[in-house]
Amino acid sequence: MANGDVQLITWWLKEAGQIALSCFNQPQVDFKHDNSPVTQADRDIESLLVERIKKAYPDHGILAEEGTNVKGVEYLWALDPIDGTRAFSVGLPFWGIAIGLLRQSRPLTGAYYMPYLNEMYWATETDGPYFNDRLLRGAIATEWDDRLRFLAVPSNAHQVYDIGFPRTRALGSTVAHLVYVARGAAIGALLRRVSLWELAAGLPILQRAGGAIRYLSGAPVDIGLLMDGRPAPEPIVAAHPDLIERLSKCIEVKAVE
Repeated sequence: MANGDVQLITWWLKEAGQIALSCFNQPQVDFKHDNSPVTQADRDIESLLVERIKKAYPDHGILAEEGTNVKGVEYLWALDPIDGTRAFSVGLPFWGIAIGLLRQSRPLTGAYYMPYLNEMYWATETDGPYFNDRLLRGAIATEWDDRLRFLAVPSNAHQVYDIGFPRTRALGSTVAHLVYVARGAAIGALLRRVSLWELAAGLPILQRAGGAIRYLSGAPVDIGLLMDGRPAPEPIVAAHPDLIERLSKCIEVKAVE
C-alpha cells in the first residue's frame, strides 16, 4: 500500500509505547555529542520499529534520530523513537513516538502516539487527520486568537527569540506542537532546528487539517533538502496559511541565533 498500512503503523506505535512506559520516570539517560539526551528507551524503540519496518517493507529506506540509516529507492520511513526525550527523562507527559513515510521526499503518512496521555494522531495524503477516533477536519485555528490559544515554542525560545504573541508554551515535543496546531489548541508553532523525523510524522497531520509550514523568513520549506537528516537551516512557522505571515511578524531572532 502506497501510504503504508495505518493499522499496522499504529500497532507498532502502541507496542513501542509499552517499552517507553515500562521505564518512564526511571530512564537511563546519556548525552550525545550535541548535549541532547538519549535514553535506553530511545534505542530500544528505534530497534523495534526498524525491525518491524524491514520485515513489512524490505525495499524501503529508514532514517531515524538515533543513527539508523537504511538506503531505499522510492520510499523512506523517518522515525523519532521518543520525541521529547528531555520531558520523558524528567517525568513530564508531553513526549511521544513518531513515524513518517515519504515517497521521493513527499510526506505520505504521519503518525504520532503519546503513550502516557493515550493520544494517537495520524493522517495520510487522502485520509484524516485523526485524534484517536475523532476526525480533526476543521479544528485548526483560521482566525487570529490571542486571548485563548497559545503559540507553541521551543523550550529555549526566551534565549533565542523576541516574541510578541502574548501566550507561549513549550511542551517539549516538536511533533506534539504540530498536532496541537492541527487540533486547534495552539494557534501556531515555532520550530527550531527540526529534522526530517519530526516533520515527516507531523506534517501530514498538519496539512490534512488545513495547516502549512514556512520558514520564518517566508521562504518555502524544501523537504528534499532534509532527506539526509540535517536540521532545517532556519526556524519554521507552522499554522493555517492565513496566519503564518502575521505570526512570523511577531517573532524576531536575537543576535545569539
